[in-house]
This record gives sequence, C-alpha cells and structure tokens, in this order.
Amino acid sequence: MTFEQQSTAIPAGILVPSRFPNASRIARLFLHQSQRCQAIPTLSVLRGTVIAARQLWILWSDQTHRPTGVGVYTSIAALLETWLAAIAYRCDLRSLVLQSLAALAQRPEAELTAWLAHTSDYERQLFWQQLASLSEDADQLRAILTWLPDSPDLEPQTNPLTPADSSTVLASFAAVARLFPPSAVPGLLVLLRG
Repeated sequence: MTFEQQSTAIPAGILVPSRFPNASRIARLFLHQSQRCQAIPTLSVLRGTVIAARQLWILWSDQTHRPTGVGVYTSIAALLETWLAAIAYRCDLRSLVLQSLAALAQRPEAELTAWLAHTSDYERQLFWQQLASLSEDADQLRAILTWLPDSPDLEPQTNPLTPADSSTVLASFAAVARLFPPSAVPGLLVLLRG
C-alpha cells in the first residue's frame, strides 16, 4: 500500500489495497482517524478493486466498532441518505437530533418531542426560525428530523432528504457529525462506478 500526501485543502491518504498486508493498511486508516480526532480534516482514499477496498474498510470499521455506511456514488445527496440510514440502523439518530435541538432550545428532550407533536404548523415554524438564529445546524437537523421515521423500527421516508445544492448537503453531513464525539463519527465508504 502506498501512502501519498496530496497538496489539497484536505489531506488525502491514498491506500492501495493490493500492495501491503492488511495490518499495514489498517494502521494507515487508524492514522487517518487519529488526524480526524485532532480536528485535521482527512480523507482516506482506497484505490484498487472494489472487493479489496471493501474488505479493508470492513476490517477497519469492525476493529473501531464504528458504524459505517457503504454507498455507490450517484449524487452527494444520495450519499448523505445512505450515511444517515446506516447511522439510524445502528443508533437512535432521531433521539440524537432531538437531544441537540432540545439543548439549543434549552428544553428537556421529552418536552420538546411532545411539543413538536402537538403544536400548530405556525408555532413550529416560529420555533424553527428561532433555532435557526441560534445555530447553523438547526435547518439541517430539522430536515433530517423530518426525514427520519417516528419509530426506530421504521424505514426512513422515501422522499428525498435534501435539495441538490451540494453546500446544503455538506452542511448536513457536518451537522450530523457534530452529534458525535470526534472519535465516534460514523464512516462512509464511497464506491465509484466504472
């Protein structure tokens, strides 16, 4: 496996699965994760066959006990939905979003949940406007909360989560990532077609 530092805004480590033993490749993924935990934006790129890249990714994610989504790139919005569905499958994402929103609103989570379920559209609209002025994440968390099912046993809605605007989608990735400690942000393996 080769590791190359590229001259981009985000350091990218390119890992070539077929050249080195798994232990060495996994060590590089751990190094990348260490950089992320130090607030150094880092992108790990696995180059090689899809099967080899996926096997390496699974080995690493299993060792870190990290929830991981796997998606084929069709659009950035589709990747966000894949990532959120993978997170929601492993933890109560709805509760994490509500906890964050409740903290912003300075209300207990149970009270906020009940209030959101029993207020008028107008009152909810005012609430979301107030939250948007308090946090850059409020609009993204609102969209995610709307997309998520009311019960963890249900599948996410089939309507698209986000508009095609890539900056909004990237802001949604960031908003959800902030719900987790840096060492526990869920991963996403993106497979490219072709």
